Amino acid sequence: MKREKFTTLPLLFLLISAHISLLFGFGTLSPPFNNQNTENLQNLPEGVEIAKLAMEWSMTEVISNESTGDSYFADLTTDQVGNVYLVWYDPTNYSGAGTDEDIFYRVWNATTNIWTPIEVVSWAHSGTSYVPSIAVDGAGHVHLAWVDTTNYNGAGGDDDIFYRRWNATTASWLPTEVVSTVSDGMSGSPYIAVDLQGNAHVVWDDPSNYNNSGTDLDVFYRAWNATTDSWTLTRVVSSGSDFISGDPTLAIDPNRNVHVVWTEYMASWDNILYKCWNATSGVWSGTELISTESLDDNTLPKIAADGAGHVHVVWCEYSPGDVDIKYKRWNATTGNWTTTEIVSTES
Repeated sequence: MKREKFTTLPLLFLLISAHISLLFGFGTLSPPFNNQNTENLQNLPEGVEIAKLAMEWSMTEVISNESTGDSYFADLTTDQVGNVYLVWYDPTNYSGAGTDEDIFYRVWNATTNIWTPIEVVSWAHSGTSYVPSIAVDGAGHVHLAWVDTTNYNGAGGDDDIFYRRWNATTASWLPTEVVSTVSDGMSGSPYIAVDLQGNAHVVWDDPSNYNNSGTDLDVFYRAWNATTDSWTLTRVVSSGSDFISGDPTLAIDPNRNVHVVWTEYMASWDNILYKCWNATSGVWSGTELISTESLDDNTLPKIAADGAGHVHVVWCEYSPGDVDIKYKRWNATTGNWTTTEIVSTES
């Protein structure tokens, strides 16, 4: 199976992941949704509460209006006061960034209802920067991860995972750091999330034979500790697998447990797998197969954890002649997964 399969339909899942983040994240629903018309509070299964449901969409805005090239792979998140943080990659020579792909960044201010000017986060790098992932912690610090080919701090000219943080106190970007320091292959598909203590957690896929993981694609994980300002050692999440593992995403629950899902090619088709790091014991769980009811290809998983610690997963299932969105939930009280549901029933 080709690695490129893990990156299909990114725009479809941008909307899905953004919707899940708004529903199950720790922030609030924010503009540009119209919050003038709201419904009463509604409780979803497992105690998930939507404080306000948008009754209509705002007008479409062109965010990359200064761009003269193609803008790709947008990712966004919100903070606790409703500001929207957006990143994408773009080949536009904006503010001297050059014509190679760079990471562009912009913020929508919930107080002024105005977008800030575009910033090029990767402007100092000479290589190609692409596939960004963004998260914002409770203090308003912005955390970015992306793929970069720049030989920065001895990273080499292959694809590596870079990280940069915007400090809300000083209102400035800190220097770039290389997350995939143990990699000697093509690192890709980064995904970043933060916990309630402001620690950043990053997963990506990597073919490096790290800790005897083999040269097939595996899921790697690393965390940045906000207290010590240091990174943990790299962990191979998909350890024990002889198959291609890729396209990982993660979520952190209120107890700081780390929940990871990814796509793995096994038994002649792609499956969705899951693993959890327990913050109390410091131990990873065994790997679980989520897409148990399917005999078709399942890819592009997204995951979120709600305030009660329940875990929600969606993914694409490629049935013959049709692609559907599937959903499954892990109940933190019972420790069990629900039966898979088809979300796109009307499609």
